[in-house]
Amino acid sequence: MFEGCGHIVLGLSGGADSVCLLYILNALSEEYGYEITAIHVHHGIRGSEADRDAEFCRKLCEKMNIRYEIRYVNIPEVVEATGESTEEAGRRIRYEIFEEEAAKLEKCKIAVAHHANDRVETILFNLIRGTGLKGLHGIRASRDNIIRPLLGCTRDEIEKYLSEIRAPFCIDSTNLCNDYTRNKLRNNIIPAMEEINCAAVKNISALSDRAEELEDFVNSVVEMKYQECVVAEPDGILLSKIEKEHPFIAKNIIMRAIEAVAGRLKDITDAHINAVYELLGKNAGSYIDVKYGVIAKREVDGIFVFKKAEKNFEQKEVKISSLIPLENGKFIKISEILSKNDVKISNQLYTKYFDYDKINFNLQIRTRRDGDFLVVDNKGHRKKLNQYFIDEKIPGRQRDEILLLADGNHILWVIGHRISEDYKVSEETVNVLCVEYGGETHV
Repeated sequence: MFEGCGHIVLGLSGGADSVCLLYILNALSEEYGYEITAIHVHHGIRGSEADRDAEFCRKLCEKMNIRYEIRYVNIPEVVEATGESTEEAGRRIRYEIFEEEAAKLEKCKIAVAHHANDRVETILFNLIRGTGLKGLHGIRASRDNIIRPLLGCTRDEIEKYLSEIRAPFCIDSTNLCNDYTRNKLRNNIIPAMEEINCAAVKNISALSDRAEELEDFVNSVVEMKYQECVVAEPDGILLSKIEKEHPFIAKNIIMRAIEAVAGRLKDITDAHINAVYELLGKNAGSYIDVKYGVIAKREVDGIFVFKKAEKNFEQKEVKISSLIPLENGKFIKISEILSKNDVKISNQLYTKYFDYDKINFNLQIRTRRDGDFLVVDNKGHRKKLNQYFIDEKIPGRQRDEILLLADGNHILWVIGHRISEDYKVSEETVNVLCVEYGGETHV
């Protein structure tokens, strides 16, 4: 943990755990060659008791000749502004302060005083709330620049050590009441477990170590399979061939894809992951509204995970001789009506010519609607637009995004694809309308 470390920022509350860590880090500082900065965060709660703790920490650091910093925050105000719980807000703010201080120092690590009992509390809390493999290992001994040197020690061992060296510490009265879930676990559940087996904390902590190793192994396998099964697309992630993987691996791949699209996994449960996995046994077009606007949709070639669009394309009325800017940064250019003799018809993908005199209504640029159709041959046979998409194997997720040049429900042009036979320039055509789809609106 101390390798290459030139400085340690220590979170010092004044309680037994952090005081123990301060003594141990100070004793090892000369051997490992680091300096210590102790930071006490005053949360603006607990009144005079909190003031007492801050003063105790100041005097202790002064006695040990350790640099001491105090930071004042008003956690009740933060809670009111963010809607977080007091515990969540306090934890977040503390780590932000530690990181801010560590950023000022070279080769700095942040040391916090979590121990084996904290780890077991976290595991039990995760089990009660519902968890996977990750929740079984609870707190890691080190993560990024954060280290927890006491994670292998029990609370009893810490307090015994402080008693042996006759080191005083503060007691937070809020830890003695059972208003918080963690306090109920700490004061009631874990003591009851230790009545059954006095080594309960040690045993669960050992299980946590094995779960951590197992998770690291599983993650390495998932990473390899993720690269094999995932196709990143501009509008989402396609999971292909995951039905060939073991369900445990496939579900972890799904979880990673959801996290990549949603940007978080908070409140994504096994029920969500299982529902997405079950899409593998359903028909193409089936979908699950996961959470945070994330949709998982069954397609012929796998499961597509994407975020639904925040707003629909706004319909554009088409005027002759105009340049129509689109939300995607592209444009539609409508040229003047031309004489057929002035037009050289080509097969360009994004420039099309139409028999202007066959247009019945006001032209529109829009996305699909019920009732849309194309004429697909010179005999006037119609095909529903949705059937055309199916025949052309256009993925369902793309169909609502494809732009159309429409004359009522008759689609002149599926932009980027075909035009309707009814509007093609023919021998009888007199006036020709040219429509271009292009890159920048200023072109």
